[in-house]
Amino acid sequence: MLFSERANQSIQQLSSALEQLSSDGEEVEEPRGRDGSLFADVAEEDTAAWSQKTQSEAVNQLKSLLLKQGRDISSPLTPSKKPSPSKRVQQEGRSNLPAFQDLVPMIHNQSDYIQHLEAEVKLCKEELHEMKQRIRVVVVENEKFHSELKSKAVDESLKEYTIHNSMVTGSLAANNHSMLHTSELTTWKNELEQFKVIYQAQIESLEAQVISLRKDLSVSQKECEEVKDRLRHREKQAADALRADGAPRVAGERDELLVALRAVRASQQEAQQREWSACLQVKQAVEMAEEANLYKARTPLSTPPIPYLFVCMQVEVQSEQLSRELARLREHLEREAQAFKERLAEAREEGRAEARKQREELAHTMCVDLRYQLSQAQLKKEEAERELRELNSKSSQRMEKAAQVRLHSTRRLVQIDWIT
Repeated sequence: MLFSERANQSIQQLSSALEQLSSDGEEVEEPRGRDGSLFADVAEEDTAAWSQKTQSEAVNQLKSLLLKQGRDISSPLTPSKKPSPSKRVQQEGRSNLPAFQDLVPMIHNQSDYIQHLEAEVKLCKEELHEMKQRIRVVVVENEKFHSELKSKAVDESLKEYTIHNSMVTGSLAANNHSMLHTSELTTWKNELEQFKVIYQAQIESLEAQVISLRKDLSVSQKECEEVKDRLRHREKQAADALRADGAPRVAGERDELLVALRAVRASQQEAQQREWSACLQVKQAVEMAEEANLYKARTPLSTPPIPYLFVCMQVEVQSEQLSRELARLREHLEREAQAFKERLAEAREEGRAEARKQREELAHTMCVDLRYQLSQAQLKKEEAERELRELNSKSSQRMEKAAQVRLHSTRRLVQIDWIT
């Protein structure tokens, strides 16, 4: 999404620069007149240079975005070529990367600073527009002053020239003045034609640049769409690969847990069978003990018979065996349950470790991407500051040249008027 937003911003900047070129061209054609053609030509040159700079900046931004996206597409690792966990741990130990929370305010500060620079550029444009309006006012005032000087010169010449001047001296002076006036007019016409040819060539070159920029814009838009399609395809492939890698691992863990569950159930059934057999043996022993008691009650002899003693000893031995068997079964069941719990805990810890590892890898890739974007933003900021300084210096130089040319033209016109 960030790449598409930045591409759209660059496209909007290029379209606004083209619109500004057409609108400035219409505005510059209005103040052209008898004495304002030179200022209009200078304004056209300034506007053309500014629009060319804006267009080249927008195209450079689009190209840098496309190059960055190509590097980002070729740089990520596929799931089959991931480094081993030991190498990743070594790389993470060697690189002291900042946290993701520390990079977010830095990015916000950079965006605020870029917005501040854009506001300063807008302010410079407004000041340049105001300066142009002031120059137009000065040109109008110069025209008025020129007309006033001309009228004063005519009045003074009428006062100075009297009726008593001779016709011969008047005709010679008129011829000399007319020759000087015609020579000055021819030189000014030649210079004006040269300026027209120069500015016409500049206009044609700018139109050719606009056409080429439009072609580059269409090509870059097509490349942007192709890059978006490739990016969506790569993301889909990455998601499918992750699912394909995770499914066998989950299936293997499920099979292991099912095998362990079957073993526990088999041991439980075996323990139940042993317990049942032990219960039967106890029941038989109790029955034999009851029979022995009945036999003892029936016989009045003081000493028990030998079969009774044998039965009692057999019952005691069987009861001890049963108690030992029950204790052994209980210990076996406890060991099986403990082992099953340990396997479950190990599986749970493995799942958590895998999730933690994936989260750390994602954070690492995000940090690398954010650092790259931050460096690109700093480079663009420095480039914008440098271009702003160059634009200010060029505008000041052009203003000085325009003032010198205007002053020179007014002086020449005053001299010609005085001569006439």
